[in-house]
Amino acid sequence: MCVCVCVCTGLPLPPPPEVPPPSDPDLKRTIDSLAAMVARTGPAVETLARKQAQRAADTPTHDPSHTHSHSYSFLIGGEGSQYYLWRLSRIRAALAQAAKAGAGGEPVAGAGGGRPRGALTVEQRMALLGEEALPATEAAKKALAAAQGAQVSVACKHSCF
Repeated sequence: MCVCVCVCTGLPLPPPPEVPPPSDPDLKRTIDSLAAMVARTGPAVETLARKQAQRAADTPTHDPSHTHSHSYSFLIGGEGSQYYLWRLSRIRAALAQAAKAGAGGEPVAGAGGGRPRGALTVEQRMALLGEEALPATEAAKKALAAAQGAQVSVACKHSCF
């Protein structure tokens, strides 16, 4: 597991402060995916993506109305770069915590940067990625209640019950 340390003191650096995600949902999804992959597999993936972004930035476009936007431009200082660093730090910390928790018992998938040794539960994956559950819809609540054998009263606005 990679831990950032101070060059002068050799002490671990504190995690970067929380940064709001970029407003573009596609960019946020790209950043979250790459950060998770880099945290699990190591910096080689980030290096490849950074080279790809640099090549794309160095390639001139002949159409002046075309603004070149590359999906990994955040790796070379583009929009979302601070969010990427924060997200990567947060996922690495979650993986380290999962590895510690798994050290006493069953190995946790994705912990330690290697291949997953077991399947993650939905709750483990959500905790690892810092996700929160979506609020349940009425249809989901009714389906859950029905699955649990509870009586569900449905009021139909068309009076067909």
